[in-house]
Amino acid sequence: MKYQIDETGRLPEKPKYSHAELNSIADRVLFDSSDILGKDIQYPIPTDKLTIIIERYVDDLDLYADLEKEYCDKNIEGVTIFIPFKKPIIKISEKLQKYKSKQNRFRTTLAHELGHVIIHDPLWQREFHKLQLPFDTTEQRIQICKRKTLFSKDEPNYENYDWIEWQANYFASALLMPKGAVYKVYKKFTDERKIFSLISDESIEANDLINIVSQEFQVSKEAVKIRLKLLKILVNQEDLDTHPTLF
Repeated sequence: MKYQIDETGRLPEKPKYSHAELNSIADRVLFDSSDILGKDIQYPIPTDKLTIIIERYVDDLDLYADLEKEYCDKNIEGVTIFIPFKKPIIKISEKLQKYKSKQNRFRTTLAHELGHVIIHDPLWQREFHKLQLPFDTTEQRIQICKRKTLFSKDEPNYENYDWIEWQANYFASALLMPKGAVYKVYKKFTDERKIFSLISDESIEANDLINIVSQEFQVSKEAVKIRLKLLKILVNQEDLDTHPTLF
């Protein structure tokens, strides 16, 4: 990891992580949570255990926050509050637990907010210490996460202009869908379907694989598609058409 100037102005510097480093960070959290998950982790990670893991890293976890009322915006699904010299606070929209159909979205949002805590809270704490703020300060920083920033269709491309959200999204994917576990599902899929070529992200096979991985890990389909593309399991059709031997 290396630091670069944060062009967004949110922080003086931003950390530039490789994909391998972000995978490693997520793996470390899983390893450190072996007392909760067991030595041989079974997927999907149970939601109740995921919340227990998160509670270790935060001062408070509110799973039933009325974020629409609090921030006057119905599109907010998660919030992480960075507080000087204390652990952060995470708030999750109560709407994500009202409907069974949103459970995968709920789990993905939980992991996303944990990504902000693991990766970004140390950055804020460093700045808080630089400013030598008093311990009783009420100053805080808030990361508001809306649906459109939680795994958008442009996810692989917005690393440069929305790096905070991109890193949290990548962490969430790596935590809920570790690389090795995803490749096992992929290998089983290709063996059963007798697929011996790359899979276009626009194909029927891609749609089937996304559905299978979503069910296996209980993660939103948007997050699954992006994860599979970043792992080079799914390939853009235009790349296959233009450079059939590139991959």
